[in-house]
Amino acid sequence: MTRHREYRSATELPPELMSIGSLNAYEDGPDHVRVACRLSDPNYEVGQLAILRISMTTFEVTVEYVVDQFFMGFHSLPGIRDILVETGGYVRRWAASEWAISQVASSFLRDGFSLAGAVDFVVGNDGEIFRSENMGEWSRDTTPTPNTILGIGGISANHLYAVGGNGTLLKARGSDWESIDLGLGTDLRCLLVGQEMVLVAGDRGIAGALAQDEFRLFETGIESDILSVAAFGGEIYFSDSDFGLHRLSGDAFLPVAELGYVYRLNSGPEWLTADAGEYVFQFNGKDWRGIEITFRDGYRAEPFDMSFLA
Repeated sequence: MTRHREYRSATELPPELMSIGSLNAYEDGPDHVRVACRLSDPNYEVGQLAILRISMTTFEVTVEYVVDQFFMGFHSLPGIRDILVETGGYVRRWAASEWAISQVASSFLRDGFSLAGAVDFVVGNDGEIFRSENMGEWSRDTTPTPNTILGIGGISANHLYAVGGNGTLLKARGSDWESIDLGLGTDLRCLLVGQEMVLVAGDRGIAGALAQDEFRLFETGIESDILSVAAFGGEIYFSDSDFGLHRLSGDAFLPVAELGYVYRLNSGPEWLTADAGEYVFQFNGKDWRGIEITFRDGYRAEPFDMSFLA
């Protein structure tokens, strides 16, 4: 294995050794996206994280924040809070026009989430869920599982859920969490919490809905890993590690767009934004647009031809 530690920064890597991909992407007004972009070598020995604001029409790139470290997750409440989850148990949070850095006593953090900017959460291995109120100190919640927590979401402190390894679904009771047995042994990677229903999905095409203590599985018809779920335009969309984008119809999945690996979905006022590594795609329910992010003497964005979806 070739070692790359002789490079002080990922930006010094030769083009053939550069690997670029994003952790998450969000609509930022009708013409822009904000992307947390990770640049590294193939062995993940040298890394950089850059938060980019990119025009989807002119393809102009503005670099908002850069740090030479490895990160696992990026969550944003546009204009309110950004949460970056760093290896080593560090959490970087943006609020009030500045970044604050803190360290959490975690074995390995995976992702973050914020409830309206008032209560922040980070999750990780060994059943770890940490919370911080009003940008204060982090404290660990009590969870009934040793399984890795892979996702967390909710609409209020009284309506908050988390998913994770081996079919884990947890519901918050204050800072204590109770386990809900879905009868699944498959890792759950994403969730969408609504007023009446919680949607969960994960590895090997598993997806379903919990409503009034009753869980029903969807007939997804896929074997790939489901990575994200979002509500947009009155529809529910799922993304996976193989095909791309699916729409929920009854209890079945309908193919929407063959985009390949799609890591994260986020719904905005006008666009559903799909993060697909070095690509970012947007869909308004009818039309598509896309960009490819590259690095050549700086971060760049190029238009991606979406005519194959016409």
